[in-house]
Amino acid sequence: MKYLSFLFILALSLFAGFGCGSDDNNDPYEGIPTGEIVELDLRDAALSGSGSSGGRFAVGQKWWKHQNGQFRYNGTCSEETKDISLSDIYYGFYSSNQFFIKEGLNGDPELGGSWQWEDTNTKEALLINYSDLRGLELKLRALNNDKLVYLSEVAVGECTTLIWEELGEPQTE
Repeated sequence: MKYLSFLFILALSLFAGFGCGSDDNNDPYEGIPTGEIVELDLRDAALSGSGSSGGRFAVGQKWWKHQNGQFRYNGTCSEETKDISLSDIYYGFYSSNQFFIKEGLNGDPELGGSWQWEDTNTKEALLINYSDLRGLELKLRALNNDKLVYLSEVAVGECTTLIWEELGEPQTE
């Protein structure tokens, strides 16, 4: 694969060590994009583009384009924020619970791993299985026809890494 996907960057950050920042009692989610999260029975179709009860969301396989994202390190060490910029990278969450990544809309999809709902009764977070990352929880901040935003927090001692990514401009096949 010629490019680094968000999840690959996440894996590197987790294994390279955690940068930590001072805790100013700020809301750790401040500045992270949010948006509408569709009704429970529409979430499969909004995410993947297919589903029996998807209505207007069941449009065919959906490919989400990376818009922006960020790593935020907070805690007792030093504060740091790093932007994630992946130009022309697309993610496809298939209804078969696999996710694929491709460079460019016409690129060849490559298997990124698998996904599932953390809790099928609430569908508020995705669990991602990718390479050495098993059960990485991505909490939804937005999921609708035009926008997908998720975040993940990993804490080690008093240091926390908050990672978020915004996907948009969905295209369908």
